[in-house]
Amino acid sequence: MNHAPLQSFPANWLWWLGSALAYNVARWVRVLALPAAFHTCRGKRLRTSFFNVPAKVVRSARRIHLCLPRAYRYASAFIAALATLRALPRFA
Repeated sequence: MNHAPLQSFPANWLWWLGSALAYNVARWVRVLALPAAFHTCRGKRLRTSFFNVPAKVVRSARRIHLCLPRAYRYASAFIAALATLRALPRFA
């Protein structure tokens, strides 16, 4: 990027910090939770395959369920990634 997106320095500083944070979180998800085939994928594939999932959140019997469509081809990898992320130790 040749030019900063905003005109004031503090706004650009916050924009760059947000961009760096988004990049790092996406990288951590790729390395820690996704299968080995996705460790080197780029941001667009990560967004279209895992972050923009056309799912429905359903609440039933005081539990929250995520209903994935039948045609979603990365369903097993998505479920495994969720299980891996839930198994990570919590920091307090």
